[in-house]
Amino acid sequence: MRITAIEGDSNLFSKIYTFYLRNFKYISEKNSMKRPKAYSQAWNLFKFTATVGLSGFIFYTFDYIKNTERINEVVFELKAINNNLLEIEKGSKEYMSSISRSEEILEKI
Repeated sequence: MRITAIEGDSNLFSKIYTFYLRNFKYISEKNSMKRPKAYSQAWNLFKFTATVGLSGFIFYTFDYIKNTERINEVVFELKAINNNLLEIEKGSKEYMSSISRSEEILEKI
């Protein structure tokens, strides 16, 4: 449908005003009022965003719960490894001190 002004050709203001009327104002069609296109599109966008956002939130929650259990297992294993390394360090210090003592004894002989 072509937009024309009273003078004949449409200008920028008439195009903008017609766009505004078609998309942001209620339309009467067959004795009923229709919602503006912009509101309908915004509502559809909101529904889609809420659906995707909610499903993402649910997936994140399950993933977080699942990973929390796994993280606790990893922390427990890391603590065990740390304790083993501390025992090895302690043993190596004792071994090095015994070697230095034996070297001192050998020097005295």
